[in-house]
Amino acid sequence: MVENQDKYLGLPTMVSHSKKVISSVVRDKISKKLQGWRGMLLFKAGREVLIKAVAQSIPTYAMSVFKLPVNFCDELRSLVSSFWWGSEGGKRKIPWIAWRKLCEPKCKGGLAFRDFMSFNKALLGKQGWRLLTNGESLMSRILKGKYFHDRSFLEANLGTNPSYTWRGIWESKEVLHLGIRRRIRNGESTQVWHDTWIPGTQSRKVISPRGNLDSESTVRDLMNNDGERWDEHKIRETFVPLSKSVYSVFA
Repeated sequence: MVENQDKYLGLPTMVSHSKKVISSVVRDKISKKLQGWRGMLLFKAGREVLIKAVAQSIPTYAMSVFKLPVNFCDELRSLVSSFWWGSEGGKRKIPWIAWRKLCEPKCKGGLAFRDFMSFNKALLGKQGWRLLTNGESLMSRILKGKYFHDRSFLEANLGTNPSYTWRGIWESKEVLHLGIRRRIRNGESTQVWHDTWIPGTQSRKVISPRGNLDSESTVRDLMNNDGERWDEHKIRETFVPLSKSVYSVFA
């Protein structure tokens, strides 16, 4: 039996649809840590280590389960930024560089600090990837049974009255679509005109005008009878030379 006041990994076990509960817990933890460090005489290197190892690690679990509000992520950024630049006479020092610049990799002149909003999206995207690749896990079976029992995660709808957790994972599909690409294998499950399977292009879809293949044709239709090689004659007959990205796949 789980009580309403119980916590798991620092977060309340009962969240419902309230975002304020999660926000207040995470904010208070980070704020207390930063407040305790302000009185310490720290060089920039020490501040950097504390921010990366502690302050930016505190919300990791919450961000891997819930999509936190944008204004809350901005609030966390402001807390960490204020600690990084320090204060003098009770007033914050001037931030000479935009925080987004400090979040860039060190090879590009930044300090590799985390952007909380991007980090939140990445962690939720990882949960979405698990739903795609590990359908037998307990989480996958529960969410699939409730929200997308008759389709894949990428085709799932938000549904009516979705949980706070599902809403965040569902919105992570945007992140997955930016980097995901289908494996062709025998080509029977990949549609030529609708699926994202062409590397080297922004949309990763075939941009050539349609030739003799109908709208439901699969990549298998572009292979020879044994399915081990591309049918070069059919490919040249179907796609125009303008679609160089397509030819690069078949090379």
